[in-house]
Amino acid sequence: MRSPKSGKLYEEIVAQIENGTMALGTRLPTHRDLARRERVSLSVVNRVYSELKRKGLAKASGRRGTVLVSKASPPSSASHRPAAQSGQDSDIIDLSHNYAALPELNNAIKLAFESAVGDYFDDTIHGKIESLVTDIGGRWLSLLSIKPKDLNILGCWGGQHGILACLLAFSGLDQQIAVSPFTYTGLKLAASVLGIKIVSVPADRDGILPAALEQTARQQSIKAVYLMPSFHNPLGTTMPAIRRQKLAEVCSKNEIFVIEDDPHRYLIQRSIPSFLELIPDRCAHVTTMSKVLGPTMRLGFIATSPRNSLRLQSAIRSANWALPILEAKVMAAALDQFLPNSIVKLREHARKRQTIARKIFKNHEIIGSLAAPHFCLKLGRNWKSSQLSSVSLECGFKISAGTLYATDKAAESELDFIRVSLMSEPSEARLVEGLRRLRELIETSPAAFLTSS
Repeated sequence: MRSPKSGKLYEEIVAQIENGTMALGTRLPTHRDLARRERVSLSVVNRVYSELKRKGLAKASGRRGTVLVSKASPPSSASHRPAAQSGQDSDIIDLSHNYAALPELNNAIKLAFESAVGDYFDDTIHGKIESLVTDIGGRWLSLLSIKPKDLNILGCWGGQHGILACLLAFSGLDQQIAVSPFTYTGLKLAASVLGIKIVSVPADRDGILPAALEQTARQQSIKAVYLMPSFHNPLGTTMPAIRRQKLAEVCSKNEIFVIEDDPHRYLIQRSIPSFLELIPDRCAHVTTMSKVLGPTMRLGFIATSPRNSLRLQSAIRSANWALPILEAKVMAAALDQFLPNSIVKLREHARKRQTIARKIFKNHEIIGSLAAPHFCLKLGRNWKSSQLSSVSLECGFKISAGTLYATDKAAESELDFIRVSLMSEPSEARLVEGLRRLRELIETSPAAFLTSS
């Protein structure tokens, strides 16, 4: 739907570029300042700035904000209609996905694919796929400082499939699973599909409280708990070793099985014990390389003790019988060629981006570790996370609402936040631009978006 206000404002800026009023290199006003000056909504300003960038007239320039970089082409009524008016905005800044996007990784992954493709057509590889997956999974766990001694490593079609299989295998006869008040949306979805009841257990910033888990398990006959101990999704916190040890003791004493979902462990710089190492007979550890190699790499690994393997293998094969050969060969090549060095760089990358974000949001309350791939921004009274998430798209960026992760209404009312991902935008300048737009939006009253556009 076309907006007269955005079209008019766009044409005014283009006219100033053409007549020399605005020179190349001019820093444009912030979204909020321009919206206030022109008495329009922030969404109108975003449409205008997005179109200027799309036409190559302006670009995001890190700390300088949005600057003019080119002279306008001859005007035409058709070319001056902002693309975002129709809802087709191809310049959305991604602050919602948690996949690493180091530009230098792309070429390395391409080379790994090229070296793997030839083996895909080797008929003999099909009979070796399970042993290949076991070897790759063991090498990956060793890279994460987990020594897979006396453990079975089973392959699955990515982390989500691994979670689904673990729920099928270990949720108990009562079909219940204990979780923290805010938990991964993929776990919520899988439990819903399987008809498994989610039971929220009180937690603090270090994770589920051991005494609360023990009490809940006894009262409600809980036989399994889902934990994401490293860079929790959504909170971005990492469970300290002492909390892991106490929870492991509670689980061992009360015969509670731990589904340990650990996709971001690769970002941990100092070794910290996994639940797999603390209670191997009562744990299934789910991991994947997709956070590093990209979301299409649908091969994951579940490590557990031999006593749990038969039940888990049956659950895995109930959804997928065969494993992805090409992905397995790519991962093997990646381990050989670049993954160890890339992980070191990604750890530095995450910390650098956290530092950038915390400078931008120095006056706001942030939840999460300085080494995490994301953080949570606690909201005040003005905005609701669901409302903010919706409006953010109008402002050219995408975030995740805290309500998506809440397990019940009590959790929603206790804490409202947005999750902001820092790793999926390859360009630091675009990241900074997105974070600044987010800060402007948070510091603006929602009433500004009620202004006619």
